[in-house]
Amino acid sequence: LLLRPRAAEAYAGALAGVVGDLLQRLQRLRDRHPQHLVPDVATEFYKFGLEGISSVLFESRLGCLQPEVPRDTETFIRSINTMFVMTLLTM
Repeated sequence: LLLRPRAAEAYAGALAGVVGDLLQRLQRLRDRHPQHLVPDVATEFYKFGLEGISSVLFESRLGCLQPEVPRDTETFIRSINTMFVMTLLTM
């Protein structure tokens, strides 16, 4: 389901911060790569999704897009990924 525009507007500020952090992270990754590419952009979008969802659902940031992702956050990311994979295997 999609939110009505007025309801979605309440989350615009929080999500704008997440988008800004994603852009900064992608730029840092490009700057480090010899051909100015993001080596695994799918993983970065996955982290972006988790960060955005957490900012709306929990009103808190996980740190998925920080230059150094916290160890607990990395564990959480792997756990969520494992859950998705196991769900797909049972279908």
